[in-house]
Amino acid sequence: MLSCWIVEYVPIREEGRESADLEDHRAVPADRSFNLNFAVLYDQIAAQRVRPTSLYASDDDARQVTEQLITDAGYEPFRLGGLDKARAVEDLLWLPGAAGHGSPIFYRFAAPG
Repeated sequence: MLSCWIVEYVPIREEGRESADLEDHRAVPADRSFNLNFAVLYDQIAAQRVRPTSLYASDDDARQVTEQLITDAGYEPFRLGGLDKARAVEDLLWLPGAAGHGSPIFYRFAAPG
């Protein structure tokens, strides 16, 4: 089971609409994160030799609090961009399941070195 955490309500994509309808939701900073993390693994995060990654997209105004919440949950935040990338996060939902051949997994993205 994948989990989803959103600071502000952001509508799920509908036909003809982007994931984050920015015209409807510009008053409050928002983010999209934890979509690609398996909730069933949360109790195993601390046992990992390196922090697993949590990909996210956020408004610039929500970046600091989003990164802090992801870090507090035990993950390493990896920002994909602004809310214009929220749909890209959703479009990756197939990846963790495929990489784990149907089993829950952690994932890690890191710069070389």
